[in-house]
Amino acid sequence: MANASLHLVYSYSHKDERMLNRLRTHLAVLRRHEGMTEWYDRDIEAGAKWRQEIAEQLNLADLILLLVSADYLASDFCYEEEMRRAIERSDRRLLKNGLVRENFPRSRNAARGRLQPMLVSNHPPRCGSKRS
Repeated sequence: MANASLHLVYSYSHKDERMLNRLRTHLAVLRRHEGMTEWYDRDIEAGAKWRQEIAEQLNLADLILLLVSADYLASDFCYEEEMRRAIERSDRRLLKNGLVRENFPRSRNAARGRLQPMLVSNHPPRCGSKRS
């Protein structure tokens, strides 16, 4: 295995854990052959200070993937803490962000316009589309 070349952190709503697991399966080849490391909140040990651990990992990440859904946007912690921190670091050019979306309403106030979405499905985003 190669040396760790990229430290990836996932930001997601726990209600979207199936989507996260599917994405992790697709990225397995990067872990295996490219030495990518990944972290998500299920890696937090029992008894640890979870807010501090999440903040630390968001600061250490080379790439933060935001798995944005309606549930993600409804979560105060995901929206106010994790997405805000990812955008701050991106604006300061300290990391690259990825926005993964699946069936969430288009919102002018979310990350739209600041981060380029990568769809989980095979369908590209459409401007003005009635599909959610």
